[in-house]
Amino acid sequence: MMKAVFVAAAAAMLSIAVSAQAAPLRVCTTDWPPFTMTDTVSKAVTGTHTELTAAAFKKAGYDVQIDSLAWERCLKDVETGDYDAAYSASFKDERAAYSIYPKRPLQTLSYVMVVRKGTKHGWDAAKDGAKLPQPIAAPRGYSITGDLKKMPGVTVEESAITDSQNIQKLLAGRLETMAVEETVLKALIKRFDAADKIDVLQPPVVSGKNYFIIVSKKHGGSEAAASKLAGQLDAAIEQLDKEGFLANVSAKY
Repeated sequence: MMKAVFVAAAAAMLSIAVSAQAAPLRVCTTDWPPFTMTDTVSKAVTGTHTELTAAAFKKAGYDVQIDSLAWERCLKDVETGDYDAAYSASFKDERAAYSIYPKRPLQTLSYVMVVRKGTKHGWDAAKDGAKLPQPIAAPRGYSITGDLKKMPGVTVEESAITDSQNIQKLLAGRLETMAVEETVLKALIKRFDAADKIDVLQPPVVSGKNYFIIVSKKHGGSEAAASKLAGQLDAAIEQLDKEGFLANVSAKY
């Protein structure tokens, strides 16, 4: 009788352990088309980086639950361990304090300055932000916002939480200048029919900025577990890059 009870208890414990292992990892992101896009009704998250991230976790052997949040909240939840990981995150020392970066990025991107059509400006190869109409807008919590704050003579407007909000303000005449990632800008131009309403200034204000999946140092209860997951994602992304995954997915968007 005791043996039967022991076997039953062991089986129950094994079942609990298997269930825990099978639970999807929680991953957060923010609306950043075409990299991440959130359906307003179903709340389902799609986009090029979403598909690459989901594929990387799957190749590493994990199911994921992806939620779209305000970016500042997403990062805070990674810091506290409420979420196991986040994307798409560029490197910042403050983020590295609570998360682990894989070696391989999801993608390398560039940012440009944008003004309304015909706006006078002094932007050139010197990239002097003070020669642009002020303030310059970028979403709150984005790394580009921090980059702008380091530029002499620049006033930063960071009340918006998305690029979509900023381009609508720009088109309505409530903003003078905005900084936005080039691929995101193409999606916004299409969404808001803005091709003949804005000037995209060259050269890019920032080039070669890498974006990653970051893993909370509290994932799995230890930094060692987080490092293991980051390493697995690194290997998965490397393989997906060799397969041309991102290029194939990008064609859909």
